[in-house]
Amino acid sequence: MDDELASWAAEQLGRVSRMRVEVAEAIDVGDYESAIRISEEAFELSRLTLERLADVDGPETSPHEAMAFATLSDITVARAAVGRPDPEADSGLASLQSLLLLGRTGARPPETAMARRSCPHGRFTYDGHCLKKPPCPGI
Repeated sequence: MDDELASWAAEQLGRVSRMRVEVAEAIDVGDYESAIRISEEAFELSRLTLERLADVDGPETSPHEAMAFATLSDITVARAAVGRPDPEADSGLASLQSLLLLGRTGARPPETAMARRSCPHGRFTYDGHCLKKPPCPGI
């Protein structure tokens, strides 16, 4: 992945992460309609990011794949809280599964990049650090 695309992808991952925090805060205060709206926006951003990264092979896309599935979970949780069925998440999951599972990973569940690396303590990690106390020295 070239540097410009990698930078853009990292920015999108950060945006979706911040949106998921907003969803959690909305759910915490009982504002489920906002949680639904924000989580749907986050899923759409994740989906568009994965479409742009469709030609990228390797662990660089794994965090984006995991985040897309997480945003679908957010939609499901928020909709369940208001007692509404979840047709958007179901259709989104179906389209995401066809993109990821069939088109990109040969009909296998996506592997996370965390499974590819471990910290000096032997724990799985994405960035080389773990949550062990005292802080992990990293790589």
